[in-house]
Amino acid sequence: MIFFSVLILRKKEPNKYRPFKMPYINFFSFLGILMCIFTFFLSYIQPIDINITNKIFYFFLLFFSFFILILPSFIFLFLNKK
Repeated sequence: MIFFSVLILRKKEPNKYRPFKMPYINFFSFLGILMCIFTFFLSYIQPIDINITNKIFYFFLLFFSFFILILPSFIFLFLNKK
């Protein structure tokens, strides 16, 4: 989301004061988006070192770990709305 927000803010507010400027920010933002998508799809490939015979357990483990990773941000968002 950070890479998307950089691109959107550069388009919507190009004259806004920024304490520093990074050269080729559009290129690096686009590259970051591609790397995040690649990493997301790469996480669905089962590692060879892990001997998991049940594929359902492996996908459950992936989704559970994803849930644990995003849970703190939702808790933080919920606590700040009060």
